[in-house]
Amino acid sequence: MFKQFQTHEESLRYLNEQAVAKGKALQSPQTGFVHYFYHAQETAHHTIPLVENGYFILALMRTKTIEQIKEAKELLDKILLFQNQSGNFPIYLHEYPSCKDRFLGAHLLPIFYWILKDFHIILGQELKDRLIKATTSLALYALAAHEEKPGPYHLSLKCAAAWIALGEWLELPRLQTAGHQLLETFRMKGITVAWGDPHCLGEILASLQMIYSEIAVSPWDFFWHYLSDTWHSPTGCYTGPARKVFQAGFQPQGSLYDLYLGYFEKTFPHRQTDGYPYELLASLIQPSKDPFIPTSPLAKKGQALQEQWTLVKEEVYTYCFLENDKALDPSQYKGYHLFRLLWGTPSEVHSFVYQKSKSLTEIRCTAQKEHVELDLLLEGPAPQENGELEGEVNFFVDLHEGCRIFVDNIPATTFQLNDTLQLKSPLLSFSIQFQLTEGEAVFFGHILRGNRPAQILNKGEQRYEAYDWQIAIRTIKRSEKCRLKVLIDIVKK
Repeated sequence: MFKQFQTHEESLRYLNEQAVAKGKALQSPQTGFVHYFYHAQETAHHTIPLVENGYFILALMRTKTIEQIKEAKELLDKILLFQNQSGNFPIYLHEYPSCKDRFLGAHLLPIFYWILKDFHIILGQELKDRLIKATTSLALYALAAHEEKPGPYHLSLKCAAAWIALGEWLELPRLQTAGHQLLETFRMKGITVAWGDPHCLGEILASLQMIYSEIAVSPWDFFWHYLSDTWHSPTGCYTGPARKVFQAGFQPQGSLYDLYLGYFEKTFPHRQTDGYPYELLASLIQPSKDPFIPTSPLAKKGQALQEQWTLVKEEVYTYCFLENDKALDPSQYKGYHLFRLLWGTPSEVHSFVYQKSKSLTEIRCTAQKEHVELDLLLEGPAPQENGELEGEVNFFVDLHEGCRIFVDNIPATTFQLNDTLQLKSPLLSFSIQFQLTEGEAVFFGHILRGNRPAQILNKGEQRYEAYDWQIAIRTIKRSEKCRLKVLIDIVKK
Protein backbone atom coordinates (compact mmCIF):
# COMPACT_ATOMS: atom_id res chain seq x y z
CA MET A 1 0.00 0.00 0.00
CA PHE A 2 1.06 3.61 -0.49
CA LYS A 3 -0.22 7.07 0.39
CA GLN A 4 -1.08 9.52 -2.39
CA PHE A 5 -1.98 13.21 -2.06
CA GLN A 6 -3.28 15.97 -4.31
CA THR A 7 -1.03 18.81 -3.13
CA HIS A 8 2.46 19.30 -1.77
CA GLU A 9 0.97 20.96 1.31
CA GLU A 10 -0.89 17.75 2.14
CA SER A 11 2.27 15.73 1.53
CA LEU A 12 4.33 17.93 3.84
CA ARG A 13 1.68 17.78 6.56
CA TYR A 14 1.64 13.99 6.29
CA LEU A 15 5.44 13.83 6.56
CA ASN A 16 5.50 15.95 9.70
CA GLU A 17 2.70 13.90 11.24
CA GLN A 18 4.77 10.79 10.58
CA ALA A 19 7.82 12.42 12.20
CA VAL A 20 5.86 13.36 15.32
CA ALA A 21 4.24 9.92 15.51
CA LYS A 22 7.62 8.19 15.27
CA GLY A 23 9.06 10.49 17.93
CA LYS A 24 6.11 9.79 20.25
CA ALA A 25 6.58 6.05 19.70
CA LEU A 26 10.21 6.32 20.82
CA GLN A 27 9.55 8.81 23.63
CA SER A 28 9.97 7.71 27.22
CA PRO A 29 7.14 8.69 29.60
CA GLN A 30 9.72 8.92 32.40
CA THR A 31 12.27 11.24 30.74
CA GLY A 32 10.24 12.88 27.97
CA PHE A 33 13.16 12.29 25.57
CA VAL A 34 13.31 10.15 22.44
CA HIS A 35 15.26 7.00 23.31
CA TYR A 36 17.21 5.21 20.59
CA PHE A 37 20.44 3.20 20.38
CA TYR A 38 22.14 3.10 16.97
CA HIS A 39 23.50 -0.43 17.29
CA ALA A 40 20.72 -2.11 19.27
CA GLN A 41 20.10 -5.80 18.61
CA GLU A 42 16.99 -5.85 20.78
CA THR A 43 13.79 -3.84 20.80
CA ALA A 44 14.54 -1.93 24.05
CA HIS A 45 16.35 1.39 23.62
CA HIS A 46 17.68 3.03 26.78
CA THR A 47 20.06 5.69 25.42
CA ILE A 48 19.06 9.28 24.61
CA PRO A 49 20.61 10.56 21.34
CA LEU A 50 20.96 14.31 20.79
CA VAL A 51 20.32 14.33 17.03
CA GLU A 52 17.09 12.32 17.00
CA ASN A 53 15.72 14.45 19.83
CA GLY A 54 16.59 17.50 17.71
CA TYR A 55 14.55 16.12 14.79
CA PHE A 56 11.66 15.45 17.18
CA ILE A 57 11.82 18.99 18.59
CA LEU A 58 11.70 20.47 15.07
CA ALA A 59 8.77 18.21 14.10
CA LEU A 60 6.84 19.23 17.22
CA MET A 61 7.37 22.90 16.40
CA ARG A 62 6.19 22.40 12.82
CA THR A 63 2.77 21.25 14.11
CA LYS A 64 2.27 24.87 15.26
CA THR A 65 0.02 23.78 18.12
CA ILE A 66 0.44 25.40 21.54
CA GLU A 67 0.83 22.12 23.40
CA GLN A 68 3.40 20.63 21.00
CA ILE A 69 5.44 23.84 20.83
CA LYS A 70 5.54 24.01 24.63
CA GLU A 71 6.86 20.43 24.76
CA ALA A 72 9.43 21.22 22.06
CA LYS A 73 10.74 24.26 23.94
CA GLU A 74 11.09 22.24 27.15
CA LEU A 75 13.10 19.54 25.34
CA LEU A 76 15.27 22.12 23.55
CA ASP A 77 15.99 23.85 26.86
CA LYS A 78 17.23 20.52 28.27
CA ILE A 79 19.46 19.37 25.42
CA LEU A 80 21.25 22.75 25.24
CA LEU A 81 22.56 22.03 28.75
CA PHE A 82 24.69 19.20 27.32
CA GLN A 83 27.01 21.30 25.14
CA ASN A 84 30.57 20.99 26.40
CA GLN A 85 33.20 23.73 26.59
CA SER A 86 34.57 23.00 23.11
CA GLY A 87 31.15 23.73 21.57
CA ASN A 88 30.35 20.14 20.61
CA PHE A 89 27.60 17.84 21.90
CA PRO A 90 27.78 14.17 22.96
CA ILE A 91 26.20 11.44 20.82
CA TYR A 92 24.15 10.31 23.83
CA LEU A 93 23.26 12.39 26.90
CA HIS A 94 24.85 9.91 29.32
CA GLU A 95 28.25 10.40 27.61
CA TYR A 96 28.42 14.10 28.57
CA PRO A 97 30.88 15.84 28.70
CA SER A 98 32.68 13.37 26.40
CA CYS A 99 31.97 14.10 22.70
CA LYS A 100 33.06 11.24 20.44
CA ASP A 101 31.78 12.49 17.08
CA ARG A 102 33.69 15.45 15.62
CA PHE A 103 31.00 15.99 13.00
CA LEU A 104 27.85 15.70 15.07
CA GLY A 105 27.35 19.36 14.21
CA ALA A 106 26.65 18.40 10.59
CA HIS A 107 23.38 16.89 11.83
CA LEU A 108 22.54 19.35 14.61
CA LEU A 109 23.30 22.62 12.79
CA PRO A 110 20.50 22.24 10.18
CA ILE A 111 18.04 21.51 13.00
CA PHE A 112 19.14 24.58 14.98
CA TYR A 113 19.06 26.71 11.83
CA TRP A 114 15.44 25.86 10.98
CA ILE A 115 14.36 26.40 14.59
CA LEU A 116 16.01 29.84 14.64
CA LYS A 117 14.76 30.82 11.18
CA ASP A 118 11.16 29.66 11.48
CA PHE A 119 10.42 29.76 15.22
CA HIS A 120 12.71 32.36 16.85
CA ILE A 121 9.72 34.56 17.68
CA ILE A 122 8.01 31.89 19.81
CA LEU A 123 11.15 30.73 21.65
CA GLY A 124 11.20 33.55 24.17
CA GLN A 125 14.21 35.83 24.53
CA GLU A 126 16.17 33.71 27.03
CA LEU A 127 15.87 30.42 25.10
CA LYS A 128 16.51 32.21 21.81
CA ASP A 129 19.73 33.77 23.15
CA ARG A 130 20.90 30.43 24.51
CA LEU A 131 20.19 28.71 21.17
CA ILE A 132 22.04 31.41 19.23
CA LYS A 133 25.05 31.10 21.53
CA ALA A 134 25.03 27.28 21.34
CA THR A 135 24.62 27.30 17.55
CA THR A 136 27.45 29.78 17.08
CA SER A 137 29.81 27.74 19.27
CA LEU A 138 28.88 24.48 17.50
CA ALA A 139 29.31 26.01 14.03
CA LEU A 140 32.77 27.35 14.90
CA TYR A 141 33.73 24.00 16.44
CA ALA A 142 32.60 22.16 13.26
CA LEU A 143 34.61 24.61 11.13
CA ALA A 144 37.77 24.03 13.18
CA ALA A 145 37.21 20.24 13.00
CA HIS A 146 36.86 20.43 9.21
CA GLU A 147 39.99 22.55 8.83
CA GLU A 148 41.89 20.01 10.91
CA LYS A 149 40.60 16.99 8.96
CA PRO A 150 37.66 17.12 6.50
CA GLY A 151 34.84 14.63 6.96
CA PRO A 152 33.03 12.50 4.36
CA TYR A 153 31.41 14.17 1.33
CA HIS A 154 27.82 14.31 2.64
CA LEU A 155 28.81 15.62 6.11
CA SER A 156 31.14 18.27 4.72
CA LEU A 157 28.46 19.39 2.26
CA LYS A 158 25.94 19.68 5.09
CA CYS A 159 28.39 21.73 7.13
CA ALA A 160 29.09 24.03 4.18
CA ALA A 161 25.38 24.71 3.63
CA ALA A 162 24.78 25.24 7.36
CA TRP A 163 27.70 27.69 7.58
CA ILE A 164 26.29 29.72 4.68
CA ALA A 165 22.75 29.78 6.08
CA LEU A 166 23.81 30.45 9.68
CA GLY A 167 26.52 32.89 8.68
CA GLU A 168 23.89 35.04 7.01
CA TRP A 169 21.30 34.66 9.79
CA LEU A 170 23.80 35.23 12.64
CA GLU A 171 25.82 37.81 10.67
CA LEU A 172 29.08 35.84 10.86
CA PRO A 173 31.04 36.54 7.63
CA ARG A 174 33.73 33.98 8.53
CA LEU A 175 31.18 31.16 8.43
CA GLN A 176 29.67 32.42 5.18
CA THR A 177 33.05 32.65 3.45
CA ALA A 178 34.13 29.17 4.55
CA GLY A 179 30.78 27.70 3.53
CA HIS A 180 30.77 29.30 0.07
CA GLN A 181 34.34 28.18 -0.64
CA LEU A 182 33.64 24.58 0.37
CA LEU A 183 30.31 24.40 -1.44
CA GLU A 184 31.89 25.74 -4.63
CA THR A 185 34.60 23.07 -4.37
CA PHE A 186 31.91 20.38 -4.27
CA ARG A 187 29.95 22.01 -7.10
CA MET A 188 33.00 21.99 -9.35
CA LYS A 189 33.41 18.24 -8.76
CA GLY A 190 30.03 17.61 -10.36
CA ILE A 191 28.65 14.07 -10.16
CA THR A 192 30.73 12.04 -7.73
CA VAL A 193 30.67 8.41 -6.56
CA ALA A 194 28.83 9.56 -3.42
CA TRP A 195 25.77 10.20 -5.60
CA GLY A 196 25.41 6.43 -6.05
CA ASP A 197 24.02 6.26 -2.50
CA PRO A 198 20.36 7.31 -2.01
CA HIS A 199 21.12 8.14 1.64
CA CYS A 200 23.70 10.67 0.43
CA LEU A 201 21.25 12.15 -2.09
CA GLY A 202 18.78 12.77 0.74
CA GLU A 203 21.51 14.54 2.73
CA ILE A 204 22.39 16.71 -0.28
CA LEU A 205 18.74 17.74 -0.66
CA ALA A 206 18.53 18.63 3.04
CA SER A 207 21.71 20.69 2.65
CA LEU A 208 20.77 22.61 -0.49
CA GLN A 209 17.30 23.47 0.84
CA MET A 210 18.99 25.54 3.55
CA ILE A 211 20.40 27.98 1.00
CA TYR A 212 18.30 27.72 -2.18
CA SER A 213 14.53 28.19 -2.32
CA GLU A 214 14.58 26.51 -5.76
CA ILE A 215 17.39 24.03 -6.46
CA ALA A 216 16.36 23.64 -10.12
CA VAL A 217 17.39 27.23 -10.93
CA SER A 218 20.37 27.36 -8.57
CA PRO A 219 24.06 26.74 -9.40
CA TRP A 220 23.28 23.13 -8.43
CA ASP A 221 20.72 22.67 -11.21
CA PHE A 222 22.79 19.72 -12.52
CA PHE A 223 22.02 17.90 -9.27
CA TRP A 224 18.31 18.49 -9.84
CA HIS A 225 18.62 17.02 -13.36
CA TYR A 226 20.42 13.99 -11.90
CA LEU A 227 17.54 13.47 -9.46
CA SER A 228 15.00 13.61 -12.28
CA ASP A 229 17.01 11.21 -14.45
CA THR A 230 17.66 8.64 -11.73
CA TRP A 231 14.14 8.44 -10.25
CA HIS A 232 11.68 5.92 -11.68
CA SER A 233 8.11 7.02 -10.93
CA PRO A 234 6.33 3.73 -11.78
CA THR A 235 8.33 1.92 -9.07
CA GLY A 236 8.99 4.94 -6.85
CA CYS A 237 12.69 4.04 -6.69
CA TYR A 238 16.20 5.32 -7.26
CA THR A 239 17.48 3.71 -10.45
CA GLY A 240 20.85 5.39 -10.99
CA PRO A 241 24.34 3.94 -10.59
CA ALA A 242 24.09 1.86 -7.42
CA ARG A 243 27.37 2.11 -5.54
CA LYS A 244 25.76 1.85 -2.12
CA VAL A 245 22.19 0.62 -2.36
CA PHE A 246 20.70 -1.88 0.08
CA GLN A 247 17.71 -4.19 0.18
CA ALA A 248 15.42 -4.44 3.23
CA GLY A 249 13.51 -7.68 2.99
CA PHE A 250 11.83 -7.95 -0.40
CA GLN A 251 12.18 -4.28 -1.41
CA PRO A 252 14.79 -1.51 -1.64
CA GLN A 253 15.65 0.07 1.70
CA GLY A 254 13.78 3.26 2.61
CA SER A 255 15.59 6.46 3.60
CA LEU A 256 15.31 10.26 3.80
CA TYR A 257 15.76 10.23 0.01
CA ASP A 258 12.48 8.31 -0.38
CA LEU A 259 10.70 10.80 1.87
CA TYR A 260 11.99 13.73 -0.20
CA LEU A 261 11.07 12.17 -3.54
CA GLY A 262 7.75 11.09 -2.08
CA TYR A 263 7.10 14.75 -1.26
CA PHE A 264 7.98 15.86 -4.81
CA GLU A 265 5.79 13.10 -6.32
CA LYS A 266 3.05 13.35 -3.66
CA THR A 267 3.21 9.54 -3.30
CA PHE A 268 4.61 7.62 -0.33
CA PRO A 269 5.20 3.86 -0.67
CA HIS A 270 5.82 1.89 2.50
CA ARG A 271 9.47 0.81 2.66
CA GLN A 272 11.29 -1.11 5.36
CA THR A 273 14.55 0.23 6.77
CA ASP A 274 17.41 -1.15 8.83
CA GLY A 275 15.41 -0.11 11.90
CA TYR A 276 16.54 3.52 11.97
CA PRO A 277 13.59 5.95 12.43
CA TYR A 278 13.99 7.87 9.15
CA GLU A 279 10.51 9.32 9.63
CA LEU A 280 12.04 11.73 12.17
CA LEU A 281 14.24 13.24 9.44
CA ALA A 282 11.12 14.35 7.56
CA SER A 283 11.11 17.43 9.81
CA LEU A 284 14.01 18.74 7.66
CA ILE A 285 11.97 18.74 4.43
CA GLN A 286 10.95 22.25 3.38
CA PRO A 287 8.20 23.44 1.00
CA SER A 288 9.54 23.53 -2.55
CA LYS A 289 8.41 25.16 -5.78
CA ASP A 290 10.87 23.12 -7.81
CA PRO A 291 9.14 21.43 -10.76
CA PHE A 292 9.94 17.73 -10.46
CA ILE A 293 9.35 15.98 -13.78
CA PRO A 294 11.06 12.56 -13.98
CA THR A 295 12.27 11.80 -17.49
CA SER A 296 10.82 8.61 -18.99
CA PRO A 297 11.50 6.88 -21.29
CA LEU A 298 15.22 7.60 -21.10
CA ALA A 299 18.45 6.08 -22.36
CA LYS A 300 21.44 7.82 -20.82
CA LYS A 301 25.16 7.28 -20.32
CA GLY A 302 27.11 9.00 -17.56
CA GLN A 303 30.36 9.01 -15.66
CA ALA A 304 31.34 9.36 -12.01
CA LEU A 305 35.10 9.80 -11.73
CA GLN A 306 36.46 7.10 -14.06
CA GLU A 307 33.41 4.78 -13.96
CA GLN A 308 30.96 4.65 -16.84
CA TRP A 309 27.29 3.91 -16.25
CA THR A 310 24.34 3.26 -18.52
CA LEU A 311 20.74 3.95 -17.51
CA VAL A 312 17.56 2.88 -19.33
CA LYS A 313 14.10 3.90 -18.11
CA GLU A 314 10.84 2.62 -19.57
CA GLU A 315 7.28 2.84 -18.28
CA VAL A 316 7.22 -0.75 -17.03
CA TYR A 317 10.85 -1.29 -16.03
CA THR A 318 14.22 0.38 -15.56
CA TYR A 319 17.80 -0.81 -15.29
CA CYS A 320 21.27 0.60 -14.72
CA PHE A 321 24.70 -0.83 -15.50
CA LEU A 322 27.77 0.35 -13.58
CA GLU A 323 31.33 -0.28 -14.73
CA ASN A 324 33.49 -2.30 -12.34
CA ASP A 325 35.59 -0.29 -9.87
CA LYS A 326 38.80 -2.31 -9.56
CA ALA A 327 40.00 -0.20 -6.65
CA LEU A 328 36.83 -0.70 -4.60
CA ASP A 329 37.53 -1.91 -1.08
CA PRO A 330 35.97 -5.38 -0.47
CA SER A 331 34.16 -3.95 2.56
CA GLN A 332 32.06 -1.90 0.08
CA TYR A 333 30.96 -4.86 -2.05
CA LYS A 334 27.66 -5.36 -0.21
CA GLY A 335 25.93 -2.28 -1.61
CA TYR A 336 27.70 -2.21 -4.96
CA HIS A 337 25.56 -3.26 -7.97
CA LEU A 338 27.00 -3.78 -11.42
CA PHE A 339 23.55 -4.40 -12.90
CA ARG A 340 20.17 -3.62 -11.32
CA LEU A 341 16.81 -4.13 -13.02
CA LEU A 342 13.62 -2.83 -11.34
CA TRP A 343 9.93 -3.26 -12.14
CA GLY A 344 6.58 -3.30 -10.36
CA THR A 345 4.66 -0.60 -8.48
CA PRO A 346 5.61 1.79 -5.64
CA SER A 347 4.01 -0.60 -3.15
CA GLU A 348 5.64 -3.72 -4.60
CA VAL A 349 9.01 -3.21 -6.26
CA HIS A 350 10.82 -6.20 -7.77
CA SER A 351 14.51 -6.35 -8.61
CA PHE A 352 16.92 -8.55 -10.54
CA VAL A 353 20.55 -7.74 -9.69
CA TYR A 354 24.15 -8.72 -10.23
CA GLN A 355 26.66 -7.66 -7.57
CA LYS A 356 30.42 -7.54 -7.52
CA SER A 357 32.46 -10.69 -6.74
CA LYS A 358 36.16 -11.06 -5.91
CA SER A 359 37.24 -12.80 -9.13
CA LEU A 360 35.43 -10.38 -11.45
CA THR A 361 37.96 -7.92 -12.88
CA GLU A 362 36.05 -6.43 -15.80
CA ILE A 363 32.47 -6.07 -16.96
CA ARG A 364 31.12 -4.52 -20.14
CA CYS A 365 27.53 -3.85 -21.12
CA THR A 366 25.73 -3.54 -24.45
CA ALA A 367 22.18 -2.33 -23.96
CA GLN A 368 19.39 -1.89 -26.50
CA LYS A 369 16.29 -1.33 -24.38
CA GLU A 370 14.81 -4.86 -24.02
CA HIS A 371 18.09 -6.62 -24.88
CA VAL A 372 21.11 -6.47 -22.56
CA GLU A 373 24.47 -8.22 -22.95
CA LEU A 374 26.88 -8.36 -20.01
CA ASP A 375 30.46 -9.44 -20.72
CA LEU A 376 32.17 -10.72 -17.53
CA LEU A 377 35.91 -11.32 -17.23
CA LEU A 378 36.91 -13.73 -14.43
CA GLU A 379 40.59 -13.89 -13.50
CA GLY A 380 42.74 -15.64 -10.92
CA PRO A 381 42.56 -19.15 -9.45
CA ALA A 382 39.17 -20.88 -9.55
CA PRO A 383 37.42 -20.96 -6.16
CA GLN A 384 37.85 -24.19 -4.20
CA GLU A 385 34.91 -26.51 -3.59
CA ASN A 386 33.68 -26.31 0.01
CA GLY A 387 30.55 -28.42 -0.18
CA GLU A 388 28.31 -25.34 -0.51
CA LEU A 389 26.35 -24.37 -3.61
CA GLU A 390 28.20 -21.07 -3.88
CA GLY A 391 28.41 -19.49 -7.30
CA GLU A 392 31.33 -17.54 -8.66
CA VAL A 393 28.74 -15.52 -10.57
CA ASN A 394 25.42 -14.87 -8.79
CA PHE A 395 22.25 -13.13 -9.91
CA PHE A 396 19.38 -12.49 -7.49
CA VAL A 397 15.66 -11.81 -7.85
CA ASP A 398 13.37 -11.11 -4.90
CA LEU A 399 10.99 -13.85 -3.82
CA HIS A 400 7.47 -12.73 -4.62
CA GLU A 401 4.10 -14.19 -5.43
CA GLY A 402 3.80 -15.21 -9.06
CA CYS A 403 7.58 -15.31 -9.66
CA ARG A 404 8.58 -18.58 -11.35
CA ILE A 405 11.87 -19.63 -12.93
CA PHE A 406 12.06 -22.19 -15.75
CA VAL A 407 14.93 -23.78 -17.67
CA ASP A 408 14.05 -24.17 -21.35
CA ASN A 409 10.40 -23.77 -20.31
CA ILE A 410 10.61 -26.63 -17.78
CA PRO A 411 10.58 -26.13 -13.96
CA ALA A 412 14.08 -26.99 -12.74
CA THR A 413 16.65 -26.21 -10.05
CA THR A 414 19.82 -26.81 -12.10
CA PHE A 415 20.99 -25.79 -15.57
CA GLN A 416 23.97 -25.79 -17.93
CA LEU A 417 25.62 -23.02 -19.90
CA ASN A 418 23.69 -22.14 -23.07
CA ASP A 419 20.41 -23.26 -21.49
CA THR A 420 17.78 -20.52 -21.52
CA LEU A 421 16.27 -19.51 -18.20
CA GLN A 422 12.85 -17.88 -18.21
CA LEU A 423 11.87 -15.72 -15.26
CA LYS A 424 8.15 -15.03 -15.27
CA SER A 425 6.43 -12.64 -12.89
CA PRO A 426 3.52 -10.19 -12.84
CA LEU A 427 4.05 -7.16 -15.12
CA LEU A 428 7.39 -8.36 -16.53
CA SER A 429 9.17 -11.51 -17.72
CA PHE A 430 12.64 -12.01 -19.13
CA SER A 431 15.04 -14.71 -20.32
CA ILE A 432 18.66 -15.23 -19.29
CA GLN A 433 21.39 -17.22 -21.02
CA PHE A 434 25.03 -17.75 -20.00
CA GLN A 435 27.70 -18.39 -22.64
CA LEU A 436 31.44 -19.10 -22.33
CA THR A 437 33.20 -16.88 -24.86
CA GLU A 438 36.87 -17.13 -23.83
CA GLY A 439 39.02 -19.64 -21.94
CA GLU A 440 38.23 -23.16 -20.80
CA ALA A 441 35.78 -23.92 -18.01
CA VAL A 442 33.19 -26.27 -16.61
CA PHE A 443 30.34 -24.46 -14.89
CA PHE A 444 27.15 -25.76 -13.32
CA GLY A 445 24.10 -23.65 -12.62
CA HIS A 446 21.85 -23.77 -9.56
CA ILE A 447 18.55 -22.08 -8.74
CA LEU A 448 18.07 -21.89 -5.00
CA ARG A 449 16.85 -19.64 -2.21
CA GLY A 450 19.32 -17.19 -0.73
CA ASN A 451 20.08 -13.54 -0.03
CA ARG A 452 21.84 -10.95 -2.12
CA PRO A 453 24.90 -9.33 -0.49
CA ALA A 454 22.93 -6.05 -0.23
CA GLN A 455 20.33 -7.60 2.10
CA ILE A 456 20.30 -5.88 5.53
CA LEU A 457 17.56 -7.79 7.35
CA ASN A 458 19.15 -11.26 7.44
CA LYS A 459 20.47 -10.82 10.97
CA GLY A 460 19.31 -11.44 14.53
CA GLU A 461 16.06 -13.38 14.62
CA GLN A 462 15.81 -13.11 10.80
CA ARG A 463 19.31 -14.42 10.06
CA TYR A 464 17.93 -17.63 8.51
CA GLU A 465 15.32 -15.90 6.35
CA ALA A 466 15.72 -16.07 2.56
CA TYR A 467 14.37 -13.11 0.59
CA ASP A 468 15.67 -13.98 -2.89
CA TRP A 469 15.94 -16.57 -5.59
CA GLN A 470 19.64 -17.00 -6.31
CA ILE A 471 20.80 -17.95 -9.81
CA ALA A 472 24.30 -19.25 -9.14
CA ILE A 473 26.99 -20.25 -11.64
CA ARG A 474 29.18 -22.70 -9.70
CA THR A 475 32.72 -23.26 -10.98
CA ILE A 476 33.82 -26.90 -11.31
CA LYS A 477 37.06 -25.94 -13.01
CA ARG A 478 38.28 -23.15 -15.26
CA SER A 479 41.38 -21.52 -16.69
CA GLU A 480 42.83 -18.56 -14.81
CA LYS A 481 41.20 -16.24 -17.31
CA CYS A 482 37.81 -16.75 -18.91
CA ARG A 483 34.86 -14.72 -20.14
CA LEU A 484 31.17 -15.27 -19.63
CA LYS A 485 28.51 -13.51 -21.67
CA VAL A 486 25.11 -13.02 -20.06
CA LEU A 487 22.22 -12.36 -22.46
CA ILE A 488 19.10 -10.81 -20.92
CA ASP A 489 15.94 -10.28 -23.00
CA ILE A 490 13.05 -8.44 -21.38
CA VAL A 491 9.45 -9.20 -22.32
CA LYS A 492 6.77 -6.71 -21.26
CA LYS A 493 3.33 -8.12 -20.34
